[in-house]
Amino acid sequence: MSLKVGILTHDSAQSYSLKTALSELGHFVVYFNTPDLSATDQPPPTDVELWIVTAQPGAKDRIPIDNRSTFSLLLDGQIPSLLSPGYEAWKRALRDKINRASYRMPDNHRFARARRLWVLAASTGGLKAVEEFLSLIDPAPGRGVGLLYAQHIEGAHVDQLEKMVTRSSNWGAQMADTGRFVLEGSVSIVRPDHKIRITPERKFQTLKAPWGGSYRPSIDYVAEMVARKYGAAAGLIVFTGMGDDGVLGSQHIRENGGQVWAQQPKTCMVSAMPDAVINAGTVDFTGSISELAAHFQQQTLALPAKSTAS
Repeated sequence: MSLKVGILTHDSAQSYSLKTALSELGHFVVYFNTPDLSATDQPPPTDVELWIVTAQPGAKDRIPIDNRSTFSLLLDGQIPSLLSPGYEAWKRALRDKINRASYRMPDNHRFARARRLWVLAASTGGLKAVEEFLSLIDPAPGRGVGLLYAQHIEGAHVDQLEKMVTRSSNWGAQMADTGRFVLEGSVSIVRPDHKIRITPERKFQTLKAPWGGSYRPSIDYVAEMVARKYGAAAGLIVFTGMGDDGVLGSQHIRENGGQVWAQQPKTCMVSAMPDAVINAGTVDFTGSISELAAHFQQQTLALPAKSTAS
């Protein structure tokens, strides 16, 4: 899971190592200051999800007052330099601490389990399309909506999807790995190497079996899984892409009472995937990316559409 992190440190010499390690682990440092400074030119953001504080008396008290309810992680011990022989081992230990912390975070809107789940399905050109879509919709606390992103991609490049979500939107981002909950206000990303399932507790479980067929991950399989688990609370949006992956999945979504939307073919880099579901007669709504986002804001999240003006 990529998190937006705020850092408070008493040692500027160690701060560079900490910021670099967090970036390498896929997190985004959105606030940084040394706790001994009384003023800063950088206003504290309101979207910090995890504060990391280096150990010193009263350090946590210097977390900006508007962020006091945010989960914090206290680091003790020496932070090694980037060239230190112990840096990589320390970074792995930091990763494990953050992962453990994410499971203990309060069950607020960001970490509540999703009651409704929409699949974002894409192939060729999908990274840019989904990035634009996410930038135009809000996580909507309390609406119970989560997103499951199935993008045809090589395994070596899947991590860039998590970074893209965190960079371009206010949605949380995580890989749909074993033990992770299906979260409201978060985009869970399906890996291309192994099948997954959703348990009765609304947790993801990675299976040993690889995806069958020609597509990885299989949008048909993901959509069917979501349709069977969420019924009328499921949805599918098919973005630009090659092939016909998603046609069978769209049928399962509709048969179980959910909705299927598709990107308007003339706005796609490659229109084969949207064309296929449209021709199958399973699509409830088509539109450009901005139209899909406005419809999602209004119909699914019950929010006004966001302006696309620059």
